[in-house]
Amino acid sequence: MLIDLILDCYVELQFFWYGTYPTALIDQIAARKGAIYKSLGPDLARQGWLSGSAEFKVEGRHFTVLFESDRRRDDPSTDTRSLWVLHIDEHS
Repeated sequence: MLIDLILDCYVELQFFWYGTYPTALIDQIAARKGAIYKSLGPDLARQGWLSGSAEFKVEGRHFTVLFESDRRRDDPSTDTRSLWVLHIDEHS
């Protein structure tokens, strides 16, 4: 199974334009994307969607990252799934 990691536009701006989050966070998300995808559960608000979250610690900072996947975008011919990074919350 291949996981296509997609950043929400606002999340991407926070990483690459504003520098709000360390780029090492993206590396950690990418390294765990398969396990994160497998941990997603059905989104009760939207049929055909999966959602979930994961915790990360990067450079002494703590983050909760929210993920979603639209099952309608799955590509069975290449066994590719999408994993969207929707929101990142930093906490202590």
